[in-house]
Amino acid sequence: RQSVTTEESGTDKEVSEDLKKVTPQSSETTKFAKTYNFPSRSPGKNRSDDTTKKCELQNTEISASLDTGRGYQEFDCFIDDEQKVQCRGDNDWAQLGIGSDKDSTFYEHVIKKDSSKLSNVISLSKGLLHLCALTCNGEVFCWGYNSNSYGNVSTVLSDNFMYNAVRVDIDRKGTSLSNIKSIVSGNYFNCALSHSGEVSCWGDNRWGQLGHSNVLNEGGSGLYIHKFQKDPRKRLGDPLRGIVDMEVYESGSELCLTVETGEKICKRPYWW
Repeated sequence: RQSVTTEESGTDKEVSEDLKKVTPQSSETTKFAKTYNFPSRSPGKNRSDDTTKKCELQNTEISASLDTGRGYQEFDCFIDDEQKVQCRGDNDWAQLGIGSDKDSTFYEHVIKKDSSKLSNVISLSKGLLHLCALTCNGEVFCWGYNSNSYGNVSTVLSDNFMYNAVRVDIDRKGTSLSNIKSIVSGNYFNCALSHSGEVSCWGDNRWGQLGHSNVLNEGGSGLYIHKFQKDPRKRLGDPLRGIVDMEVYESGSELCLTVETGEKICKRPYWW
């Protein structure tokens, strides 16, 4: 699983850290390696009665069509009526979160390491080949390709492939990232906006998109999740506050934040 075979040479090469061959494909031009007859399903809905009411749903569906350089990957996931996550499709990079790398022609539940179903989910986000889920209690779980230990799935676990949903912890003591109200994912990084208006990011930081001056990869070596800084020249200092929204642009490497005043702060490649 640590190598790919390129069509040009037919030889094995290590998985590149930026996966240059992974490119989105339009529905008009893509020819998928597999054709699935996907069953119909209904996305989850907010509960209206007081006894069963759960957190308000945000992003409930994710789909992707990618050329990874070793075959197309077509998959999709959704939050069901019980606020669990179900996925189907290609699974070479563990992006289905079903405990293995087997493809699935039918929807299967995303499961955690203890084999229990990931539940109470209100939002999904997707990087290139990893996904994250936000739960009602403000915790974040991720699964899929951990991008050569960038730590975009887990900053504590260094495995390249996470077949199960793992909780995002801020340290090796098992302290969970918490009080989160929304999440976004870039190619190989994620950011989480807290109810207090601060953003915590983890994963690839080559372009400074995590909001501090360390442009080395954060995660995979036990480094902590850092908050987006008011002065991005500092790694740890005064975090930027009053953030009300986040967005990752199509490049997958640019994070934009909106603050209470309406100002938009963006971190583009080579911004430093």
